[in-house]
Order: sequence, then C-alpha cells, then structure tokens
Amino acid sequence: MIEHLKLAGKVALVQGGSRGIGAAIVQRLAKEGAAVAFTYVSSEVNALEIQDSIVANGGRALAIRADSADEKAIRQAVQTTVVVN
Repeated sequence: MIEHLKLAGKVALVQGGSRGIGAAIVQRLAKEGAAVAFTYVSSEVNALEIQDSIVANGGRALAIRADSADEKAIRQAVQTTVVVN
C-alpha cells in the first residue's frame, strides 16, 4: 500500500523511467502518491514490471514508449499523460 501521500492528486511525467535513476524516481513519486507516467525506449519488460508493481500496490502508473530525442513522440507522451490522468 502507498505509505506517503505528499503528492496525492499530482501527476508526474518522467523521461527514461524504466531503468536506473529514472526507475527510482518513478517508484518514489508513486510511493509519495503521485500518478506517474514514464517513458522508455527499449526496456519494455522493465517498464511494464515497474508499471504493474506500482498498480499492484494501489498506485497509478503508465509506461509510454517514446524516444526523448523525438520531439513528436514526447509531445504525444505529454498528451497521453494529460488525457489519461
């Protein structure tokens, strides 16, 4: 269950959230109560595991495939985040 709710009602979008520091940021934001959307490029398995783990623990998460070097893809990721949340 989510222990801290400092960010309840907030939405975050993290670029590169499927590995390393990005994954840690995604998990921390979710733990604090934020609905978190995050992008990934090639680590789909990691991204879906993170998404599913957050949801299984009562949080809200959405993994979005988008290359941060592709402006159109990032615009679409932002739009998806806004529409879903």
